[in-house]
Amino acid sequence: MSIADGMKDIVDNIEHSRTERIADVGEIRSGTQDMIHSFTKERKHNAADMRRTLRKGRKALLHETQDMLGGFSADRMAMAEDFTARLMKDVAEIRLDTVNMVHGFADERVARGIELTSMLKTYNDGIVQDVQQLMDDIKKQRIPFQEDLSEAHGIWQSHMGNEHPYARPGLKTVHKATKAPGKKSEKPDQSTDHGLKEKVLKVINNSPKGITLTKAGKKIGVEWRTLIRPAKDLLKVGDVRKKDTHYFPS
Repeated sequence: MSIADGMKDIVDNIEHSRTERIADVGEIRSGTQDMIHSFTKERKHNAADMRRTLRKGRKALLHETQDMLGGFSADRMAMAEDFTARLMKDVAEIRLDTVNMVHGFADERVARGIELTSMLKTYNDGIVQDVQQLMDDIKKQRIPFQEDLSEAHGIWQSHMGNEHPYARPGLKTVHKATKAPGKKSEKPDQSTDHGLKEKVLKVINNSPKGITLTKAGKKIGVEWRTLIRPAKDLLKVGDVRKKDTHYFPS
């Protein structure tokens, strides 16, 4: 075989191979187009099925949502009605309790007012009675106090020998007798003093609660100032004892 024949065979082989490749490429292109067409058709079919499924699902979901909302609305209304009923019942009970409490407070206030008025009246009556008792005691004690004051005033005047410039009106005073010139004072009768002393001692011994010279003079029937010296003598010898203006048995 010559070189030319060999080259021709090579060219023929290349051309044949090229023809085969072109045929193969055509087949591949045709298969690819068929595949793409099939994919496109199937995708459209699937898309249509998906759209139908989505529409059905959306409708079903919409119905379920509406049913759920309707159920929620019904439950909410039922709960609202129940809550309103309970609230109205509680309000009515609270109102009734408040009214009863107000009436109870009013009754308690009236009762406390009556009790307080009674207590104040009792307290006021007690104060009035205490004041009256105190006034009565003062009146009772004023007489012996005046007598004691009179006796003390007489004793003071017997020591001073003349009347005090501020002496109370109506109180008798004792003036010392003025000695006559050239004459000696007469001595008191000792027997008279002794008898008067005995009478004073007897009156004091019969008065265990004590007695003033004013009362003792009234019992003996003499001016109480005449009892000052005998009482002083009895005190010196311890036959009687004295506290303030009262004389007591020893």
